Amino acid sequence: MLRVKRNYILVLLGRSSLMFMNGFLIWYLPLIIEKYFGPHILGLIFSITSLLSITTTSLGGLLGDLIGRRLVAILDSILTFIGILLLILGSIYDIFLLLITTLVFYGLASTSNAIIETIIYESVDKNFLGRVISIMFTIGAISASLGSFILGNLITYMKDIVIILLIISSSIYVISSIFLKETIIRRTKLRSLRLSLEIFLIILLMSLNFLERGF
Repeated sequence: MLRVKRNYILVLLGRSSLMFMNGFLIWYLPLIIEKYFGPHILGLIFSITSLLSITTTSLGGLLGDLIGRRLVAILDSILTFIGILLLILGSIYDIFLLLITTLVFYGLASTSNAIIETIIYESVDKNFLGRVISIMFTIGAISASLGSFILGNLITYMKDIVIILLIISSSIYVISSIFLKETIIRRTKLRSLRLSLEIFLIILLMSLNFLERGF
């Protein structure tokens, strides 16, 4: 029961901090990209991020079964943290970094979308699962609303405060992922290694086949 409570609280904390950032960035990044690059580039960027999201979500589910849910959640949170750092650097030094930020934040940092719900499913009593997930989404929506309102009002006159809040929120997301407890019994190292090699060989053969057809 201790593990269940711990995982649920950590997931709730991590997703709340993520949605706090998302509530602001989901409209701020498109505005900046359209301002400097135009709507055609904005449409292209979000088409690419949608395709990346499909790939990383599927890959995250696969890796979660192979190496564990916790490691995938940590990877996702680190990618999100990197995305926030790129956002900060892009807003200070180079506007082109914002394009990379959008790709990382919306495309690559969706690895644990399926994993987080799986952790919840494997951590709580099934009789309370519906209520638990509904609470998670409700608090996430409240966090997104607060993030949009607070950061949106601060961005014009107190940009430094926005940067600090983004760093704090992304750090909380990483820390909460690190302290999660694994919810599946890991496979033996030998079996995990074999499965990983099989996946690598499949990807390698597909890539070679694609290159061969291309030339």
